[in-house]
Amino acid sequence: MTPQPEQHVRCIFRNGTLIEGIVKEWQPSGAQLQSLNDESILIIPHPDQDIILIKVLPKSFNKNAEEEKLTSIQEEIRENLKVVENVPSSELDQELQSKSITQLKQLVKIQEKKIIANKIREHFPSAYVPHKPNYISQIDLLPRGKGNINGKS
Repeated sequence: MTPQPEQHVRCIFRNGTLIEGIVKEWQPSGAQLQSLNDESILIIPHPDQDIILIKVLPKSFNKNAEEEKLTSIQEEIRENLKVVENVPSSELDQELQSKSITQLKQLVKIQEKKIIANKIREHFPSAYVPHKPNYISQIDLLPRGKGNINGKS
């Protein structure tokens, strides 16, 4: 299936490059995509050889939806900041307020080190447990008893 004119597509090239645009023309001998953010045209000389994946996006897909998501997240962050700003200072931890910026930065570094150490412990629990090697000689693997190895006298 070849993309049709006016379709919104994303293409992945063999070298890993990702391009996106609106199809103006698509032939085995060459393809033309119009850029989404300006009037430029991207020309692909050998689409059959160079492109390994083509994703055709629905007509309802547009960058405005992504931008709306970002603006809603930004507004949510602003609301959370307003809530924090409106908290009376008497309710905040007086100990943290009395510290200087350098002391607070040191506290942040200490907390980050603790978080990293906890992540390492979760992923590599044996890293903090003393390892006792379990050496065994091959003679201990053989059956024991009187006589030879088969247990015969």
